[in-house]
Amino acid sequence: EDGGPDFYVVNGLSLGDQLYMREVPSSEAPVITAFNNGKVLKNLGCRRVGAQRWCRVENALGGPDGWVNGRYLRESGGPNAEVRPDDALVPGTNYNATGEIECAIAGYARARSCGFGVARSRNGTARVSITLPDGDTRVLEFADGQVRSVSSVSAFRFRRSNDSYFININNGEERFTIDDAVVNG
Repeated sequence: EDGGPDFYVVNGLSLGDQLYMREVPSSEAPVITAFNNGKVLKNLGCRRVGAQRWCRVENALGGPDGWVNGRYLRESGGPNAEVRPDDALVPGTNYNATGEIECAIAGYARARSCGFGVARSRNGTARVSITLPDGDTRVLEFADGQVRSVSSVSAFRFRRSNDSYFININNGEERFTIDDAVVNG
């Protein structure tokens, strides 16, 4: 609960839902504002309240601070100071592109695609945040033809073929196909 990343991104909300910022760490507390998936927030510290993790945050670009349910926060880079100037953002997000990628997740036989958001930077790197069927997120970083998992995993492999990356996580429990167009625009 102490420390943690400097920034979080709101992730894992159902379509149309918002994450409410509250005055105190309680789902009954008055709402200050609300955020959509993809919003980057500055971490001001988290703590447990009962079975839930609550985090005190503020808009990464400044604004009021308050408490949000930590279940919907994933580690993120800072507010897109390094975003490529030629690559517009999807309105209401900190992503240059969003959509669906091909995926296979153990325990979710019907899942054939997973939602993603990609933030591309000036230095040629890209971070792809993938929303899993259970709402968790897997964050992958692409740089110089290599891929690494920013999320904690027990095993990670990838191979590149033609214009796609084939990624295998946790000994095949998660498999993703990510095209160059997602990474490079």
